[in-house]
Amino acid sequence: MKLDDGSHISNEQEQFLIDFGKRVRELRKEKRLTQEDVATLCGFQRPYLSDVERGRRNISAKNMSRLAATLGADLQLELVE
Repeated sequence: MKLDDGSHISNEQEQFLIDFGKRVRELRKEKRLTQEDVATLCGFQRPYLSDVERGRRNISAKNMSRLAATLGADLQLELVE
């Protein structure tokens, strides 16, 4: 898959980004926040957040952490030794 930023990712990575984006959208809606609200709180542009929610952005760990904190969620990452 080719992302909006021109990078290519594997199917596994693509599915991760899609699942992450869906969960971000779910949490945002549960809190009754707009994309504009969350984007402003995170220091993002609204179109960037829209791309994240649609799994079209290869979001950095730093921005994942920012989103998790803003939405009151725990960000858990599994690391392989």
